[in-house]
Amino acid sequence: MMTIILKLIAPLAAGITAMIPIYSDRNNKSARYLYTMSILVVIIWIVTSAILISDYNDSKKAYSEEQRQTGLLNQIRAAQGDEEILKNYVTAQRVVIDKLAGQSSQDFIDELRETLHEKKEKRNELNKVSEKLSAEYQVRMIPFQDFILAQIDRRMDALEQDGIISKIEKAPQSESPVVVVDKLSKYKHIRHYKFIDGSDLFVRQSPLLIHSGKTSGSLEIILHFQRPEFYDETLLKFDIYPNKSIIQNGKKGVLGFSDYSSETNPMSDKQLLDNAVEAINKSILYSIIEIDADKK
Repeated sequence: MMTIILKLIAPLAAGITAMIPIYSDRNNKSARYLYTMSILVVIIWIVTSAILISDYNDSKKAYSEEQRQTGLLNQIRAAQGDEEILKNYVTAQRVVIDKLAGQSSQDFIDELRETLHEKKEKRNELNKVSEKLSAEYQVRMIPFQDFILAQIDRRMDALEQDGIISKIEKAPQSESPVVVVDKLSKYKHIRHYKFIDGSDLFVRQSPLLIHSGKTSGSLEIILHFQRPEFYDETLLKFDIYPNKSIIQNGKKGVLGFSDYSSETNPMSDKQLLDNAVEAINKSILYSIIEIDADKK
């Protein structure tokens, strides 16, 4: 386009240069004639240039349209089974796709690195929060867990000496955590007492879960009883939350003790401790009565 414009401007510049001396001597008749003819030449040049530029633009549009039509035709031929066209078309498309994929992959890697760095810093902050909460809750929960298990163990040890219990299994403290951080909270039998008739009394525990600096659920300590050929019976349940402790009767109207809830530190609430002892006593007594009833 620029070449065409330059070729058109050159004659115009020459014509204007030639008109300058003619215009200065326009009183001469011959000069006036030549001046008039020069004006006509310039007008003709302007019109011709406009036509040529218009034709060039039309040709350019026609060429672009021809390219577009050729591309569409190649796609159609490829779809119709022209193997050579299909091969060339697919190859061209793959070049474009590979280029785009390369760019997007690098963008993904860059974003991933930045995100991982931010996530790591956030995770470190949350881990510190979780560790702090874990230490705080263990101070509150471990003494109460020890109190509950000690009350049950002493009674079951006495029953073993009396010949009512035939076997006692106790999980070590390391296998019965009160709090877990960023792990799956699972129920675990931390005590198993076998009666002489084959019945079982279990203490099952599920720890409080701390995940990403937030607590979920509660420390659960459950006393449940099972006779041979009978369904499992939940007798007593302790729910210990970070700010609340609950005693729940699993067989209301049978065991003879009421639910109780406290929002103070468990070991500083005498009423909570007294209710816990009563609930444990009546739950174990129920088990012995059921065994004795089976003998009759």
